[in-house]
Amino acid sequence: MKIKKYINNTVIFIVFCLVITILLSIILTTVTSSEEYNMIAKTIGTSYQLNPKSTEHILESLKNSDSHDFNVGNEILLKHGYTKNTFWYKNFFYFMIVSFIIVSTMAIVMFIIQYREKRKNMNRINMLTSYLEEVNLGKESVLLRCEDEFSHLEDEIYKTVGELRCSKEFALKERQTLSDNLADIAHQLKTPITSMSLMAQLLTESCPDEEIDYLNRLTNQILRLERLVSSLLTLSKLDASTLIFESKLIDVHSLLTHAVEPIEEILKEKNQTFLIEDSSFVEFNIDINWTLEALLNILKNCSEHVEDGGQIVAYYSKNPLYIEIIIEDNGKGFAQEDLPYIFNRFYRGKNASKYSIGIGLALSKSIIENQNGTIHAENCHHGGARFIIKFYT
Repeated sequence: MKIKKYINNTVIFIVFCLVITILLSIILTTVTSSEEYNMIAKTIGTSYQLNPKSTEHILESLKNSDSHDFNVGNEILLKHGYTKNTFWYKNFFYFMIVSFIIVSTMAIVMFIIQYREKRKNMNRINMLTSYLEEVNLGKESVLLRCEDEFSHLEDEIYKTVGELRCSKEFALKERQTLSDNLADIAHQLKTPITSMSLMAQLLTESCPDEEIDYLNRLTNQILRLERLVSSLLTLSKLDASTLIFESKLIDVHSLLTHAVEPIEEILKEKNQTFLIEDSSFVEFNIDINWTLEALLNILKNCSEHVEDGGQIVAYYSKNPLYIEIIIEDNGKGFAQEDLPYIFNRFYRGKNASKYSIGIGLALSKSIIENQNGTIHAENCHHGGARFIIKFYT
């Protein structure tokens, strides 16, 4: 199709050039002939008025002339100051005007042809772009088929979109299946975990003092297993996009205050302090419960990596694009080799606590990102850890 159109355009261009050539030849011939005829008429008229008989000889010489006539004529013209340049400058002006008109006409016609072709191509490109944009937004869209140089690209786009749609549907089904399986496993694990927890409590009541330490360790492991199962269940819902977020209005200061409440006793035991830097009153819509869960995991991480007597500080601000929450501590910070992976599931960094299961920060990241937010971790200038959270409004 592309070769055929190229041949058609070439033929049209050749025909156009031939038409312009013929038209230019006709115009130049007409102008030259008219000028030549007027010059002869003027000469004959003047000669006839002076000597009617000589006019007949002049007319005869126009039909049957020899080199002698030209030589004599040249001598007479030169004697009176006429040269070839005298007529050249006169004719040049006319021919220049005619040539300019012809060339301008050709340029305008070619510009119109190229403009129409470019506009047609841009319309096709915009149509294909709009189709891809609607596909990316998940909208059902029909691709109008046209036979032109974009036909092959159009076919490939249509095939690719079809394959991607099938792959997406298959991936969603697989993700939903995995989520359902994880949810089933989590629910099945809850029953034996609950039974073990009850048995540990009963054993504690009648257990000798020398065995209490072992029961406490067992209880801690059961609690850790409960947290792991609960986190896995939440992650499975996030992966399958089945976790429902309910947005409610809350100010950031209150959000941070509620987030730290579950670990206040731990902070007191370690003599750690949590400060919220005063800032302007900032409100935004967010799922309060799940956002508290995300912030709590971050605060827990800071507490685990800060020595006794350490400090955790939170800052927040707002601009036209997003609301920013910064949480930092004065601990040792992150090891450089850990920074790219700290939000990966089950990743335990170099300085991780022995009780860490490596899922808290991954859960926080998923919760924040599912609410149009981002989270970034880095080291402070003084060496502590810093978490930068942004919720885009």
